[in-house]
This record gives sequence, C-alpha cells and structure tokens, in this order.
Amino acid sequence: MNFMRIVFMVGLITVLATPAFCDWVEIKDGSRIQGNVVHMKEGAVILSTAFAGELEIPWAQIVGIETDEAKPIHLDDGSVIQGSIEVGEDGQLEVVRGVGKTRFPITVEEVAAIAPPAPPTPTPPRWKGKVVGSLSVNQGNTELTNGALTVDMARRNEKDRYTVRGGYFFAENDGNDTRDEQFVSAKYDYFFDKQLYSYFTTRFDRDVIRELDLRTSAGAGAGYQLWETEKHKLFGELGLSYVNEDYQLATDDQDYIAARLASSFDWWIIKDKLQYNQNVEFLPGLQDFQDWYALFDTMLTWQWNKSWSMNGGVRIGYDNTPAKGQEKEDIEYLLGLGYSF
Repeated sequence: MNFMRIVFMVGLITVLATPAFCDWVEIKDGSRIQGNVVHMKEGAVILSTAFAGELEIPWAQIVGIETDEAKPIHLDDGSVIQGSIEVGEDGQLEVVRGVGKTRFPITVEEVAAIAPPAPPTPTPPRWKGKVVGSLSVNQGNTELTNGALTVDMARRNEKDRYTVRGGYFFAENDGNDTRDEQFVSAKYDYFFDKQLYSYFTTRFDRDVIRELDLRTSAGAGAGYQLWETEKHKLFGELGLSYVNEDYQLATDDQDYIAARLASSFDWWIIKDKLQYNQNVEFLPGLQDFQDWYALFDTMLTWQWNKSWSMNGGVRIGYDNTPAKGQEKEDIEYLLGLGYSF
C-alpha cells in the first residue's frame, strides 16, 4: 500500500467520522455560524458546533436562521408548526412543512421556541418522618419496665400536606400496669397560597389506666403558615371539633362541640444537628366551659447522621373532666433512639 493510498483512506475516514452540520445562524454583525440547532428557548439558541461545542446565542442577536431537519416551531401566539426553517428569496424566514413543502412565512420576533426540551418529570412527594423508641428494665429490689414508641410522618407538596402521628406508652411496676396508653392522629391541609390553608383533622386516644376506652375528636378549620424555611417552621390553626369520650363507666361518658386552637414549631438550633420541636393543641368546650382538653408535646433531637438520632421530650395531657377518681394531668417523659426516613 503506497503513501498516497494511506493518505486517501485516512482522509476518507476523517470525513465520514465528522458530523454533518447543515444548520446555520446569522447574527447582527454579519457572522454566519454553522452547526446543529439543538433547541431555542428562553431567548437563546443552543447551537452545537464542531469547533466550540455548544454555543448559546441570544435570540435578539439573530437576524437569520436555517435548519435542515423538521423541528417543532413554537410561535408567540401559542401555535406550533412542525417543519424546517429556511430563508426565502426575499430574505423572509419560512417554515417548510412536509412532502408538499408548504411554506409559512414567519419573522424572528414571532418565534417563541424551537424544539424546546421536555420539562423534567416532577419528583412525586414522598413521606418523611421519624420513629422514636425507648425501653428501660429494672430488676432486683424493684421490677420496673418502661417503654414508648412514637411515629411522626408527613408528606408535603405545593398544595397539600398530610400528617400522621401515633404513639404507644406503657409501664409496669412489680407486675402491675401503671401506664397503658395509645394514640393516633391524621391531618390534611390544603394550601390556598404559600401561607393560608384549610385543614381537616381527626384523633383517637385510649388510656387503660385512666379508664378511657376511646376519645375521638374530629374537626376542620383554617391555618396560617408563618414560617416554612430550612431552619424554622411555624404555623397556627383555629377551627371547630367534635369530641366524644367513652369511659369504662358509662356514667363518665360525654361528648361536646369544642373550639380548636393548635400550633406547631420546628427550629434547627444547630443546622442538621440539634432540633427543637413543639406541638400544642387546645380543645375548649363551647357548651360547657368546664369540658376542655389540652395536649403539649415537646422534643429535643440530637441528629447523629441522616438516619439516627437521640431524642428526649415530654408529653403533657390535661383533661379537665376525667373519669371519677382520676387525675386531670398526665405527664410522660421520653428518652430514646430515633430513626428518620
């Protein structure tokens, strides 16, 4: 194989390997840049070139453009024409469509976008939350067992917020149950804007030691999101709720309509390390002001990493009209290990 044949083959391979750039863009200074028009949107053309890769050319600087392949041409009136762009004999831009080469004259000012990339698929919101558990056992002179498990979950998007909470608390002293309590709550918020929203909520409580078979509350109202940042979250709510309490003795049963006042506050004291959380709910009866119930939850969290944390807090429940012989106030302390998801 002689030298000239080698040169010819190398040149042929180079030509075949080089991409064909059949589009061009002419700018106001008279320069004409050849390449492939990738797309045009938001006031700029992305042109793929052989010498400089992808160039971003402001649409306001373009006086002429031609594309070899048919592309969707979006006009400022909202219409879309599928075709290639050519420059007519009179210098007017034309969109050329289909086999029949139907031509539609357009101006540069009328073009809103050329083959704009599809918008990214939004990531669906996912549930986020935390599970906190604790267990302590003492054996010897005193047989004492304490345990607690709480779950907090929330899912948030632009218009909706779902919140689910639940907990189980128990204690046993020398074989006698001294605490056996469970609760679960669910709430849905619909946001009219970034701050104002309506809510629907329901909650179920059971306390064997205090002879409460089931307390049910359900209500609706309005809320206001005062803060919602990476560091602070604070909202307040006002509404009405129906409260029904079933005790082991039917004579203690009661139900009433109550106002509902609630708030929630989250504060990262040290970002991603130390967090303070507080939830307050107050249900004063509207028919008998002696019928009211209040909850106060506070928690301090030391976050070890993205998943694991140490948590300590206190939960106070106050029932102004408990079953006969029972205390109005109930206090629970929690110190345990948390797992975030």
